[in-house]
Amino acid sequence: MIFGFKAGTVTKTHWTEYKYRIMLLSLLFVTNISCNNASLVHLSLSVNQIVKSCVPLPTMILSVAFERDANGQPKTYSKGVIVSLLITVLGSVLAVYGNPEASPFGLALVILSTLAVALWSVMSAMLLGPDSGLNAISLTWYASVISFVLLFILWACSSEREAATAYLSSRPGDAALIIFLGSSTAFVYNLVHFALIKVTSALTSAVAGNLKILLVIILSMIFFEKQVTILNYSGFAIFLVGVFAYSTFTYRSKMQAASKPAQSGDALVSRPKIEGATERTELISGNTK
Repeated sequence: MIFGFKAGTVTKTHWTEYKYRIMLLSLLFVTNISCNNASLVHLSLSVNQIVKSCVPLPTMILSVAFERDANGQPKTYSKGVIVSLLITVLGSVLAVYGNPEASPFGLALVILSTLAVALWSVMSAMLLGPDSGLNAISLTWYASVISFVLLFILWACSSEREAATAYLSSRPGDAALIIFLGSSTAFVYNLVHFALIKVTSALTSAVAGNLKILLVIILSMIFFEKQVTILNYSGFAIFLVGVFAYSTFTYRSKMQAASKPAQSGDALVSRPKIEGATERTELISGNTK
């Protein structure tokens, strides 16, 4: 997409200026993936999704701590946005509640994964700012190269290497198909995630990410015959109410922010009209006299 269709640019300047932040972004991505996958060995999918559904809360806190608005001030959120965010998280938790099997180690892993993805979203928003010159495709390129190296080192040092190598040797066709489909899906996910953050915000991306919880429930019903309770259905409804409220308050905030510069700009350029002659002709006439 970069070199064939010119959908993005890769320059030495970008790397020189943002290399440390891109390295941190890649490290957070690897931490999120590794800890989240490892946690599923020690706790149920329901508990994993309950903790992950709370990701908008640390995202909002980290956004206030690190992001800045156009005036260089810390980013702020209205009370309506905060309340709607809490409603959304509550709905997400209720939607996946059930089968609470977990170990302390598994909880620690999924909490670390949640914090990593929250900071990853905020860092992405900072890197995709209007002055950076980066877009979703170029940032995906930079971050993927480093993430590949880190994940390869983890895989090479893990106990999974021998089993994975044996599977590749015994079933190369199946392995190639799995790798191709999995990699393609991951690429599209990262690309869409970066693009969503660029056109909205880190917090909106975190809220939208909770929509996958509904998909997890549906897939669980199809493949694992998961029983959905009235509490889960209530969680669906509360979640949708929270998302609607969040979208409404966010839209109003954007409209108010867009109208303020126009009003101040009108005040700056307004001045009394000069009747009969312009300032320039009056000045010339005065000099002639």
